[in-house]
Amino acid sequence: MRNCPVPAYRPLLLPLSFACSLTSFSLEAAETGAPTLDTVVVTGNRGAEQRTVTTSPTPIDVVTGEQLRSVGKPSLLEALSKFIPSFNLPDRAGWDASGVVRSATLRGLTASHVLVLVNGKRRHTSATLNINGINSGAAPSDLDLIPVASIDHIEVLRDGAAAQYGSDAISGVINIILKQTTGGSSDTTLGQGYDGKRGTGQEALNYGFQVGEAGVLNVSLDTRYQERDNKAGSNGYSAHYYPQADGSPDPREADASHHTYKGYGLPRSQLADAGYNLDLPLNDALTLYSFSTVATRENNDGQNFRLPSGRNTITTGPNGYPDGYSPYWLVNETDFQSAFGAAGPGT
Repeated sequence: MRNCPVPAYRPLLLPLSFACSLTSFSLEAAETGAPTLDTVVVTGNRGAEQRTVTTSPTPIDVVTGEQLRSVGKPSLLEALSKFIPSFNLPDRAGWDASGVVRSATLRGLTASHVLVLVNGKRRHTSATLNINGINSGAAPSDLDLIPVASIDHIEVLRDGAAAQYGSDAISGVINIILKQTTGGSSDTTLGQGYDGKRGTGQEALNYGFQVGEAGVLNVSLDTRYQERDNKAGSNGYSAHYYPQADGSPDPREADASHHTYKGYGLPRSQLADAGYNLDLPLNDALTLYSFSTVATRENNDGQNFRLPSGRNTITTGPNGYPDGYSPYWLVNETDFQSAFGAAGPGT
């Protein structure tokens, strides 16, 4: 580091001092080396050369797997909504079956305009079609069916990318990058709402194995339970019970939950999902890859109370409810996706 002489002419003191500090900074930077970024973003990149967030022309958020697990939310959708301001997750996107599969929106557009990728490959959409609510007509990808323990990081492109990916990327792209590491981890999450409702529990397991000399097989398992969150009050129509035609008591008499309106709050849900990610280099020119997820989920969603005077309420007969009733939606899902391929250098 060199010293700059102080000139006798005082008005030149400030400019020369500034120039001297810039010279010192450039010398120190040359000695210590330029800082580097660990995470390299590939979402929205057309060429083979990877680029980082700092050089991307569009805003890209990177959320690491450690951040997702440390936020204390049992589902991937809820955890991701805590980090991305433009990623909105309503408690209920609609009614009936639309209240079972939660639909997130990006930049205020519907869920059908958000493209979801896993390791850069398109993720399939849900089998549940939203028929009402804010995402009417949309069948979005269900991120909750991907094990949180399997995620290395998530890249969120917060800008339209329809010219590159298609019309399903009008509001942006969510690219989920799975782990390619060895070793294991486990996480347990327990929670409850401030009102004592909506108890949740999750157990997440992850472990990576070395395959051959340079390959890695990473496997994950998540199990999750969510209790029903009913925020409705007493309806006033279930104060009296009537025996059924065969003389048996009204089943609502043994279940106090029928005393309230349904449909206000999240449903009861039981979920188990598993996944793996395999990266197997054969040589310098060819690498085999494969990843897959499989999930099963059971949902029990309460609906609004049907008044005895309603047109769709059966009040007479062996299956009649003369005092009205509260129906449930029972949805059982089995979801899976698999991908196999080979990649060369620079791909």
